[in-house]
Amino acid sequence: EVSVGYARNYLIPRGLAAEATPDHINALKLKEKAKAAQAAKEKAQAEEYGHSLRREFAFLVAHSALHLIGYDHMTPEEEEVMTAKQEAVLTELHITREN
Repeated sequence: EVSVGYARNYLIPRGLAAEATPDHINALKLKEKAKAAQAAKEKAQAEEYGHSLRREFAFLVAHSALHLIGYDHMTPEEEEVMTAKQEAVLTELHITREN
């Protein structure tokens, strides 16, 4: 945490920080609410699929990474390939539905 005097006398004059405005505070509150909603969604999804939150998070990372390198699941064939790759990653990391 930065002291008020340090921020006011050093950081703000040099353009290294800005004073918080009501808009900044509202934006932070909105981000916090969005993060909480996403965390609740991930928890519910993990429960729905019967696995841990750890596995859900690892699945989402693997799934997203596969999309970033060009994989998709728009057809049954693509879905089969992508699912196999996701499972291979999770298996390699020893992240199963049981843990």
